[in-house]
Parts: sequence; C-alpha cells; structure tokens
Amino acid sequence: MELSNEEKFDKAMKLSARTGASLEDAKAALNACDFDMLDAVVYLEKLGKVTAPESESYTTSQESTRKQRNYEEENTSETKKVTFGNLVGSFFKWLGKIIKIGNENFFDVEHNGTDTVKLPLTLCVVLLVFAFWVCIPLLIVGLFFSFRYSFSGPLFKKDDVFNSTMNKAADVTENIKREFNEAAADKKSENDEESK
Repeated sequence: MELSNEEKFDKAMKLSARTGASLEDAKAALNACDFDMLDAVVYLEKLGKVTAPESESYTTSQESTRKQRNYEEENTSETKKVTFGNLVGSFFKWLGKIIKIGNENFFDVEHNGTDTVKLPLTLCVVLLVFAFWVCIPLLIVGLFFSFRYSFSGPLFKKDDVFNSTMNKAADVTENIKREFNEAAADKKSENDEESK
C-alpha cells in the first residue's frame, strides 16, 4: 500500500518528535525501512543518530518529560474511544439498576385501612407506559371509592413528599365526595318538603 506524501510527512514528524532526530534523518530512516516506524527507530539507533533507551532510566529533563507526556496523551486518547458496544453495555447496566430499584419499592393500594394491592414500581411504570388510558382513570375512580395510594420500600418514607401528596389527593376526593353527598341530601330534603 503506497502512502501519500502527506502521510509520509506525518510519519516523519512523529518519528522526529519521538526520537529527537532531525526531520531529514527521520525521512531517510523511514525511506530505508519502507515507512515502518519501529524499524526506522532501530535504523536511527544503528546509525548513531539517536541513542537507544536504557533498560531503566529516570530523568527530569523537560524535553524527555514533554515527549513522555505527548506519548501518553496519544495512547490515552486511543483508549478513551467509546464504541457502540460500550454504550449499549453501559445502558443495560443502568437499566438493570433502575429495574432493581423498581422491584425493591412498591405502589400500595389501601381500602378502608387495609392493604389491598402491593405492586412493584417496575410493573406500575410498564402499566402506565402501555395502558395509561386505563390506569389513570381507574386510579381516579378508586379515590372516589375510598381507596388510598402510597409508596413503600427503601426509597420512600411514610411521610415523604410522594406519600404526603397521595394523602392530600385522597383527602381532597373525600371532601368532594362529602360535599356532593351533603348537596344531594339537601336537594332531597328540599324536594321532600315541596312534595308535602
């Protein structure tokens, strides 16, 4: 595969930056080694243009530190690439955590102070997503038949915002029902008086 002049120049720049050799020496080494970077480094070492790294060396020189930082940045940018598979895996891990939380917490339905139904939140969400036109009216009608709703589980406390809101909704429907019954009783008593 033939490299373009631009690709050849890029390789020469990288080789020069990594080894400290001049750009001309880097081009010559790459030409001699058929543009194989590793062979070009070995070739430059054999010519004495660059020194071979010692087995263990520690340096504080700024040039060496800069080269090391550039090399690490190039390698970390390659490892930070996110693939579609990684995204799908992350999504399913997140979804599993959400389902676990939903299965540990419950939607409770009470009638006259006794627990009638206890549904996991996961099931409630599925029902609301796929059959909300049935579930919402049933919940509203249930309020008028003295059903009370609450949440229980590790995520909820007895007096938290969600449960206090549910209690307020039940109290409001009880008030509406009581006012309706009082109005109906008043109307009936008026009709009875008129008929006498």
